[in-house]
Amino acid sequence: MYRNVSMIEVDMKDKLLQIEKDAYRFFNDFTSFNQLNHTYGLTLDHTEKDIYTIAAVGYFLPSLIIGAERGYISKEEALEKTINTLKNLQNIEHKNGLFVHFVDKNGHRYQKTEYSTIDTWIAFMGMLAVDSYFKNQEVSALVMYFINRFDFKWLIFEQDNKKYFRMSYNPDKDGSYVEGEPGFIYRWHMLSEALFIYILFAGINDDNEESLQLYEGFDRTIKTYKFNSFYHTPGNTLFVYQLPLGFINFKNYTDQNDINWYDNGVKAIRANYESSIENHRDPILKDYGWGATASDSPFGYRVYGPIPATTHLNYPDGTYSPSAIISSIPFLEEISVNTLKEFDKYPVSGKYGYYDSFNLRENWVSSRYYGFNKGMELIFSNLKIDGLIQTLITEHPIIQQGLKNLKFRRV
Repeated sequence: MYRNVSMIEVDMKDKLLQIEKDAYRFFNDFTSFNQLNHTYGLTLDHTEKDIYTIAAVGYFLPSLIIGAERGYISKEEALEKTINTLKNLQNIEHKNGLFVHFVDKNGHRYQKTEYSTIDTWIAFMGMLAVDSYFKNQEVSALVMYFINRFDFKWLIFEQDNKKYFRMSYNPDKDGSYVEGEPGFIYRWHMLSEALFIYILFAGINDDNEESLQLYEGFDRTIKTYKFNSFYHTPGNTLFVYQLPLGFINFKNYTDQNDINWYDNGVKAIRANYESSIENHRDPILKDYGWGATASDSPFGYRVYGPIPATTHLNYPDGTYSPSAIISSIPFLEEISVNTLKEFDKYPVSGKYGYYDSFNLRENWVSSRYYGFNKGMELIFSNLKIDGLIQTLITEHPIIQQGLKNLKFRRV
């Protein structure tokens, strides 16, 4: 079951399986199976509010695969839930295929939430996984319906002779993230968690030149911390480096500019660890004081990033998310495993495994489980166990075609 087995992996075998199982149980218990109000297959954003998030679809669908593979549910039940989820998604509000970020308990757009590219695209990754796994005609037809419905061209614009994707859309003047006039909000001009979408788009786009322009268009800024030189995302947030590597096996591919995004992620995660320990030293956890990412905190939901973050002031303040450490195990194994063991000395777990985050300096532990971070735990514990979810997505014909069209080569 385990790839590249080491002594650390043997020691962590049961632990990883339990993390994966806890994440599966979270999605099973906090996903709606109500077919009457159009919320079927939607998972709560977090456990203390009745709001669903579209991004969690991208994790709930793979959780059904895990459930079937581990014997938690039958494959027939997993397939039935997959089909019902995809059918229900046809009822969720969208703009040119772009789903709303949040959905209320009645299956409607939550207040004036934005239409979100990254949430929609994460959902697409989960769709590709179940398409590859079940090889079911109805599933395939539904998945292609959503991908073909999505108007990528609507989101593409040109600035300074480079092409970019828009980040989100909100038609309401007083809507979420709107500053000034409503409409498109910001752009994907940086190395980001959306790295995987260039591959998907290239796999369905007839214009290879346009696909290459978009992929080559985002900034590739190199930062060096100690001995680690890596392409840097401005906020230097852990999940941004991790997320694309969970969906696509970039380890096996190098682009035409000789960039291997897996190697880049390893360097970035190591630099994140070293910077956290040296520049934002935790007086309690000391050498294990790292794992600040996007999470709950004593001060509300925050997106953290250590030096050399350049776009915000949310430097690590003692708030750490176990999901960030779990998502680092495939890339920084020994340090991540030992950090998790240190976290286990404190009351930071509950019925569904690790709570979202904790801050020992503030004597605070989140009472919440967030769908996004539980999804990260599901994907990355599975990546270390057998890599099934990543393999299913990477080997999907659309992703394989996208890699080919963007001139990635297998290494």
